[in-house]
Amino acid sequence: MENFVFGRKEKPEEEFGVYKRALVARSTDEEILRKSQDGGVVTTLLSSALESGLVDGAITSGTDPANPWLPSPSVVTTRSEVVANAGTRYSLSPGLLALKDCMKLGLGKIAFVGTPCQVQAVRRIQKFLPKYANMLTLTIGLFCMENYSYDGLMIEKIQNELGLNLDDIEKINIKDKFLIRTKTGEIKEIPLEEAKKFVRPSCKNCSDFSAELADISCGGVGLKNWTYTVNRTDIGVDAFDNAVEEGLLEVEPTENFQASWIICILVGFSWG
Repeated sequence: MENFVFGRKEKPEEEFGVYKRALVARSTDEEILRKSQDGGVVTTLLSSALESGLVDGAITSGTDPANPWLPSPSVVTTRSEVVANAGTRYSLSPGLLALKDCMKLGLGKIAFVGTPCQVQAVRRIQKFLPKYANMLTLTIGLFCMENYSYDGLMIEKIQNELGLNLDDIEKINIKDKFLIRTKTGEIKEIPLEEAKKFVRPSCKNCSDFSAELADISCGGVGLKNWTYTVNRTDIGVDAFDNAVEEGLLEVEPTENFQASWIICILVGFSWG
């Protein structure tokens, strides 16, 4: 599949698959930073792509209105909709089901945001179902070590064991442990070892940590309020550069974050 996407295979020294450059970035928009995970780069890239006309819609992960923190496929066409969906839910959303909704809406240029396994599915669709190839314009992949059962992590562990009302949770992040912040500012922690039993079985056999087939891959391993951003394709570079030129992203070289970058490299090599 690498040859199909990039026209070449990964080189031995490429720790994250085929790519053109790796940078560290964060949004310059305070609203996005408050709502987003880490540096808000994915939300900013989608907003920029929609407003510039690079895409006219995006498939992202929203939440099920009846089940707080249960991911649900969501088609967005405006900046406000993108920002509303910002942040990470650690259970899988069947995003590709939203392709039908995109077609019903007459959207011809779609951005897709998803986990590495979902990006792999997008590339297979582009290769074997050509009618969708031009429609799926931009893929943004999320660094992913594992995904968790909603019923296990959110209901059994967080709601029942920790006694948290899921409606009261403002943000969940993973930084060596699960950090759960409520709307009142209270922080609850779950050691990663305690969450392991809720990992989806298929994740245990995954070898793609950094969404190696995406146009742009993003993740916050070892970082606080910044996002590692791996530009892999020409359209990925263009989408990123457009956001920078518009003043929407602040960018730093990875060398300025040497300690966490080494961690990220080690994770990339060990996963592959």
